[in-house]
Amino acid sequence: MDIYYKTVGRNSVFLMNVPPSARGVIDDEEKSVIEEFTKMRKAVFADNLAAGAVSRASSIRGNDDSLYGPRFMLDGDYDSYFCTDDGVTEAELEFILDGEKTFNRVMLQEYIPLGQRVESFDILVKSGKDWIPWGNGTKSTIGYKRIILGPAVTTGAVKVRIKSALACPVLNGFGLFNDSVSGITE
Repeated sequence: MDIYYKTVGRNSVFLMNVPPSARGVIDDEEKSVIEEFTKMRKAVFADNLAAGAVSRASSIRGNDDSLYGPRFMLDGDYDSYFCTDDGVTEAELEFILDGEKTFNRVMLQEYIPLGQRVESFDILVKSGKDWIPWGNGTKSTIGYKRIILGPAVTTGAVKVRIKSALACPVLNGFGLFNDSVSGITE
């Protein structure tokens, strides 16, 4: 799972590289490791705690929420996305959850057919009336997929602050997950 977080979770490819034995089959021990990893990954990412959230953004392309609103980051459709106007390279996206949720993983995705754009961003969580940073500070690029590991927190709202981008941000995925099975912390 640690390798998964350090590859897929950082915009890279996860290659298990498990060759068949001289008999032409995967050895039982390697097969067992693959099966355990698969169970763990499915357990961690089975329930997107952001599903059903109400979303809003500081800027939406053409002010057209019906085509480019942040809700498209939650619909599971790779080809629908949130986008700002050309020239707008900073944005805040707020997700009001359907109740208090506890999570320790945040997943973000950019719509890669239009290029990797985000250079830096922060994740903030609502605490009372204040927004406080979650995790250990500003993050760099997102790319196809970025999974940020952080401390467990319970909140009813999460904000993604895009601090800089090479062009208008185009994001098509957002998720909150609680990894209570791997034992991997930040």
